[in-house]
Amino acid sequence: MLKIERQGSVDVMRVKGPLRSELLQDTKNAAKLLIRNGWPSIVLDLSQTLLLSGEALEWLLDFDRQCAERGGSFYLAEPSELCSESLRITGVGKSLQLYSDVSTAVGRFAT
Repeated sequence: MLKIERQGSVDVMRVKGPLRSELLQDTKNAAKLLIRNGWPSIVLDLSQTLLLSGEALEWLLDFDRQCAERGGSFYLAEPSELCSESLRITGVGKSLQLYSDVSTAVGRFAT
């Protein structure tokens, strides 16, 4: 399940379940809509994400690049233990901005 909520000028995407197959496609489609206009300010809440597929890890890097190309930013927040391990082991986490909670990630857009 995917929920999107707006906190000020920041879009927070909340993913519940494993980020693979259908849920990953839904997330990609929603993300495309969020970056269409202006400078994207997006946080992906991973607190209820059970697993990141290889395709999801590749997409995270690509989406971060797309946001940067549009003058915006993309942050990950509150990754579950398994997601944290996947990000660390693959090295993907070194290329992305990770925050321990959503509030901190959203707050980074204010500075």
